[in-house]
Amino acid sequence: MSLLDKASLIVTPNAYKESKLYSVIPSNGDGDMTVVRATSATRVNKDGLIETVSVLGSELVVNGDFATDSDWVKQTGWSISGGNAIAVNVPNTQRLQSNGVSSVIGKTYKYSFEASNISGFYTVYIYGLTVLSSINTEGLIEGTFVATSTNGAFYISGATLSGLTTGKFDNVSVKEVITSNIPRIDYTGGGCPSILVEPQRTNLVFKSEPTSTEVVDSNVSYESFSWANGFTNCVRYLDNLVNRYRRVGTVLASTEYTFSFYIIMDDLSEPNIGTSAITGDFYLYLGGGIVTSDFTSNNVGNNIWRVSGTRVSETSALTYNGIYKATGNSSKGFRVVGWQIEAGSYPTSYIPTVASSVTRNADVISKTGISSLIGQTEGTLFVETLSLFNSLSRDISLSDGTLNNRITIGYLDVNGRYTIQVIKGGVIQVSNTFITINQSLNNKIALSYKENLFKLFINGVLVFTDSLGETFLPNTLSMILLNRSNGQNVFTGNLNKLQLYKTALTDEQCINLTTI
Repeated sequence: MSLLDKASLIVTPNAYKESKLYSVIPSNGDGDMTVVRATSATRVNKDGLIETVSVLGSELVVNGDFATDSDWVKQTGWSISGGNAIAVNVPNTQRLQSNGVSSVIGKTYKYSFEASNISGFYTVYIYGLTVLSSINTEGLIEGTFVATSTNGAFYISGATLSGLTTGKFDNVSVKEVITSNIPRIDYTGGGCPSILVEPQRTNLVFKSEPTSTEVVDSNVSYESFSWANGFTNCVRYLDNLVNRYRRVGTVLASTEYTFSFYIIMDDLSEPNIGTSAITGDFYLYLGGGIVTSDFTSNNVGNNIWRVSGTRVSETSALTYNGIYKATGNSSKGFRVVGWQIEAGSYPTSYIPTVASSVTRNADVISKTGISSLIGQTEGTLFVETLSLFNSLSRDISLSDGTLNNRITIGYLDVNGRYTIQVIKGGVIQVSNTFITINQSLNNKIALSYKENLFKLFINGVLVFTDSLGETFLPNTLSMILLNRSNGQNVFTGNLNKLQLYKTALTDEQCINLTTI
């Protein structure tokens, strides 16, 4: 019997279920994890593109395939027959209209339909908005829009002032585009994807993909540019013949901020971040001063780099934040996009903005009601995680929803130390803080437990054994939490895999499972 044959629960990114993006695959076919965020969020998809993660809601158009001659209002020249809506010599403004369904002003919807044999022009109006005006396009037609009305009408009308409209239409569909509470399968760095879990952050830059000035700029231009990761414009910095800069955002006093952006150098080299106006290709100004340390450059592919710098702001609120290129810097030109300033010691995933700051809520992930899938008297909890930056106390727990009954694997502090705890009825059975691990690398951790025998394995090595401690009565532990319990010490980072076994695996099995 293989390890996977014994697994009662496997949580892994699922590249083949893009509609769900995140999969819990227990042996009995139980459903997905619950994600609470209530805001949209971006990820890097399998093609290396930065995208807002979304799924489509249920179908809102009734009888959109025209299977029956019902649910549509037909004005002059319209009929439904043979699975199509048919327009024959439709006069201008005469319409085919669906029975209204409620729509929500401000929500985003995706529409699609098929058009064929078109002669003349037609207009499509949906949910308070003309989405297509006076076109004669055929084939599959689709797009998105933001509703401006609570009247969920969809209609196609003739739009030919001199002459008539003829054609066939089929498979009309309107679905809400849902971006909140959607988990993110992230492919940053290529290779195997991971589940991206991040804290709440706010991008203080008002125009993250700018086409114009935000605070003030000098000797830069705004251009269209096709980036391999999906952006379509840039801020252009040329040579060092004059001083060039763009200022963005407002920061508060005595607060740590991280400034990040995407950059491609004209000569496709790695950007050299200067520490002054006479070093490097450019320098970063943040919180009233130059960033002289705590900056990074990560290659995201296709000669694009994500550069970040971190600094504690000065003693007064400041708007002097930006990318500066002085006459003393190198002569290399470059393009920049994806501007982001956030309070914190490291950059998180990209938060798009258009005209104001935008907040992305924290990702909170859990799975409840699975006591039958959790080994109570014995078991093994395996996690594979990657964190790009150290941070305080990020925990993964099996729990009853309280702090009194739980098994926790967590990161204790910024020095990279791990900790484990087993608590039963409010009494600590096992608690240990152990070796420092490089959190910038992928780490595989397995905790096996049974009465009076607890073992911890990290990256193929047995690092801890405790031969005294109780486990749990049946049905005590009922959930997996990516936190300690009650929302404390929320896990943030990249979760590559989580596996739960209902038996305490042998030393050999745990070593094989955790070997890098």
